[in-house]
Amino acid sequence: MWLGSLLSFCHFILVYLFGNTEKQRIVSDCCSNRKDTSSLFIDSWIRSKQAILKLQSGQTRSLTVVNFGKSNNKVKEHFVICIDAQLNQTMRLITGNMRPTPIDWLPYLSNIAPPDLRRKKSTSNLLSKIKANTKLPINTVLEIPPPTRLISRNPAWVADENVDLKEEWRNRWSNLAIANKDLVEDPNTKPPGYNLPRRTWSTLNRIRTSTGRCNYLLNKWNMSPDQNCDCGQIQTMHHILRDCPRRFFQGTLGDIHRCTEEALEWIRHLDIPL
Repeated sequence: MWLGSLLSFCHFILVYLFGNTEKQRIVSDCCSNRKDTSSLFIDSWIRSKQAILKLQSGQTRSLTVVNFGKSNNKVKEHFVICIDAQLNQTMRLITGNMRPTPIDWLPYLSNIAPPDLRRKKSTSNLLSKIKANTKLPINTVLEIPPPTRLISRNPAWVADENVDLKEEWRNRWSNLAIANKDLVEDPNTKPPGYNLPRRTWSTLNRIRTSTGRCNYLLNKWNMSPDQNCDCGQIQTMHHILRDCPRRFFQGTLGDIHRCTEEALEWIRHLDIPL
């Protein structure tokens, strides 16, 4: 009986937030006499692309995942994966990068901290705020927290209260194994050329990440029959930048990253749409 009341309340919330008949159908199906209705409701709602897009755009300000026993941890994990996938796609649009681009490049080029670090920082801020208010009953639990029984569980009270987001991102960046990471001294700073025109900005980022529409990669992705450049050599991103006799850049990769006038002029007159 309590499940039916809960689903009715969720039905009202979903219709109020989204106004979608699909949500009504999902809730109606769950209210019928079926087995495992709780997991059906949660899984169907999590897979809703419209819900994820609304969460991504900030139209839904808060979300509470109801605890339905064993399925709760799996649901939250699936939820986080779906949200991160949408965030990565948004950062690709911001930076003009392609899907094969290493994901670790996207937060820096978008000037947005990695989502898992931001979640960690938010948890730390929430825990500090709770402990600062001694009148809250939860503080009695936090003083002597219950033991953690399963390694897979990460309750909020085991989180670090003093999370330095910028320092953690610097440490993560220094331990990465991605191409051209030495171009960036501090990932917390805005990348040079952030206000460039869209086409120049996209080409610049694809050169930084060594992932663009060169013939070698296009052939690897089955999008081009030939991997050679018009000069006769294999056309990689490094070849275009350093070795191609027709279009090589006379400066360094660092000059391109810093957006010097010579580098921007070379990118504007590049005859290959990277």
